Formats: sequence, structure tokens, C-alpha cells
Amino acid sequence: MTPDPQESYGDSVTATYDETRGGAERAAAAAVEVAALASARGRCLDVAGGTGTVAAELTALGHDVVVVDRSRSMLALAAQRLPGRTVLADAARLPMPPGSADLVLTLWLLHLLPDPVASRVVAEVARVLAPGGTWVTSVDKADSHGRGGADEPDAEHRVAERARALGLSPVGTAHFRGRTRWGTAAGGDVATFRLAAFAPGEPVGQ
Repeated sequence: MTPDPQESYGDSVTATYDETRGGAERAAAAAVEVAALASARGRCLDVAGGTGTVAAELTALGHDVVVVDRSRSMLALAAQRLPGRTVLADAARLPMPPGSADLVLTLWLLHLLPDPVASRVVAEVARVLAPGGTWVTSVDKADSHGRGGADEPDAEHRVAERARALGLSPVGTAHFRGRTRWGTAAGGDVATFRLAAFAPGEPVGQ
């Protein structure tokens, strides 16, 4: 997450991003599951939120969402959906104060990041997450396309290890279906995506 914002992954795919990543239908399915995992409606940061499709759906569900991304072109589209609710920033250096978000999302981000960058992003999530808040992240993305493995940077066990090291405990999981640009998914161009949720404190039931 360290290159210049204008040279990011997002800028190279913006023109076709929504139509090749399931569009509004997949975003709506993701938002419903995110909302179910969230501890409450409130201040939400959609980190690496791209064009704002999921953020717009969460806003419609009553959350106060700000989209954070390092891609200017992605944020330009997000701003059309959520005027005044976008911030240009790197996920590893969020310009928000500690404890300022009740819900933090990192959807379809961690699979792109090597360590130690992924660990820095999770540390930033833990820093900005308010007491009683929830972090929801996508996990095992490559598995959704039938080509994953235990060593993927977003493998659930690796994400959980990073979270626990920062005082975040698992509080739930969810899944949803959506179109994908990869034809290797079990359902052709439709895949099942997985979410994992974490919160400050001890695991549920302990």
C-alpha cells in the first residue's frame, strides 16, 4: 500500500471494475451480510472501498459510511454515489483518530497485500476501531475461485492470527454469492465469498 495513489491497482481497472466484479447485485449481497455482522449502525470506514458500491448499499441500510481509497479514479466514482463521503488515503496510514469507527471494512483487499503490509493494514484497523466496534473483512478469496491455499495472505487463519496479536477476537463469519470475473469458480462465473468479523476483547463464549 505504499506506491503513489495515482499509480495504484485501482486506477488501472476503474473503467470496468463494477461490471466485472458483480455490480450492484453483488454489492447489495455483501452489504446485507456485513450489516448482520456489525455490532450496531454507526460510523463506518470502508477501507479500500473503491467505487463505493458496497458503501452505498450500507448507507441505504442506515450506516454512516466514509469510503477510503488510494485511487483517485475509484474515489471519483465513489463520490458520485456518496458526495462528500470519500477520503484519499493509504490503508496502511489512515488519517483518522484512534477509536473513531464503529465498523471498519476491508473487503477484497488483504489478498492483494504481502506481509508486512497486510499486518500494517490490520494494525491501522485495530487503531481506528472503537471499543465495541466490529471489523469485517473478506477472507479466502482465492478459494472462492477454486484456486486458493493456506498460504494466501487473506487465508482466514492468517487473518485471525494478525487480529489476535492486536487484541481483536473473532465474533462471526458469513458468506454471500456474487458474480466474478474468474470463470474457474465452482458455479462458473458465480462464486461464494466469505467474510470474517473481529472485535476488541475476548472471543464470544469465553
